[in-house]
Formats: sequence, C-alpha cells, structure tokens
Amino acid sequence: MRAIGVVIGAIIAGLCVSGCSAGESSPPPVTSATASSSQPVPAGLAPPRQAPEINGPLIEFDPCTNINKALLVSVGLAGAKIQRSDRMGSPTSSLGCIFTGGDKLISVFSGNEAFVDQLDRDRALRTGPPAQLITINGREAFTGPNRIGDQNCTVVMRTDFGHVYVDGGYIVNRAEFQRRQLNTCAEILRIATLLEPLLPKGH
Repeated sequence: MRAIGVVIGAIIAGLCVSGCSAGESSPPPVTSATASSSQPVPAGLAPPRQAPEINGPLIEFDPCTNINKALLVSVGLAGAKIQRSDRMGSPTSSLGCIFTGGDKLISVFSGNEAFVDQLDRDRALRTGPPAQLITINGREAFTGPNRIGDQNCTVVMRTDFGHVYVDGGYIVNRAEFQRRQLNTCAEILRIATLLEPLLPKGH
C-alpha cells in the first residue's frame, strides 16, 4: 500500500544547507552547536554534532533535545522513534531530528541559513502554487506543500540565527487518508504553532 507523506530526511536536510553563500567572516570556533541548550540528551540518542569550524551564527535550538515530551504527546508522537540528522559544514549548518510515531513522520531542522534565503530558494524551486507568507504567534514564517514533490507539507519560521524548518505528513495508506479526511498542511501548521514557543525569543 502506498504511504502518504513519507519524508526523506536527507533531502530535506540538503534543502536547508545547500546553495548558500558564506558570510564575509566566520565567527569564533564553535565547540557545541547547541551551547545555549541546557536540555540533557535522551538515553540512546546521539548528542548534537560538534563542529570546530562552521560559518554563520550559532544554532541555538536543537530539535532532538529542546522539543519536550509534552509537545510530542500533544501532536500524537508520544513514544516516537527519534533519529538525529545533523549537517555541519560550510557555508551553512543545521541540527535535525526525525520523529516517527503513531501515524506521522515529522522532521524538524534548525539551520543558520537566513530565513530570507530559504524563502528565495523556495520561490525559485517551487513548481506549484507559491508558499504563503504567514505569522505564527507573531513570528514570520511561510508554509506550503513540500516542494520536492511528495505529499508532505512544510513550515519555515524565522529565528535570530536563521530558521526552523518543520516538514512531514501522515504515514497511512491512501484509503485511510481519505477515509479520515486528513489535512497534512493543517496538521504541520498546528505542530509548528505548538513548537514556536520553544524557540529562542527575538525574531
């Protein structure tokens, strides 16, 4: 049976880190990509990758450690399998986490590519209707169907360090998807709205 909304984490991560231009100068070496996070790394989950040299701002939100259990429960991902998917390097980097549980597969990437660059890339690559500019709890964002052509939907939110990218969908067969009248984009927007208060303030 065909699954609806299966996301390919590596492709999404690539969308967050590819095709960007480096800044004029690099910040001091970063010993931990989540220096501002006080959350412990859950048992069995790899810590965020350390990068002695990355270009761009410090990434201040680690999806794998800063997304709490209460949020996972509220979006139907209680007991979800969590897989880290970090991309460190030049010219930009991202911390990523893929959550698989219940009837959903959700990816969250926190990257230091500028929000406006993400928006420009989306406009250049999107072949369908353009993404919608929105605000989430007062934070600038854009949303639309996933531009890589599957059944997922995407929300990208502005942060001081760059952006947070939420993507995913349902992993149910088409008949079940239609029987339940599921709305992937509405669900991804709901998840992003619940996630937004956990992001660093100032945007």
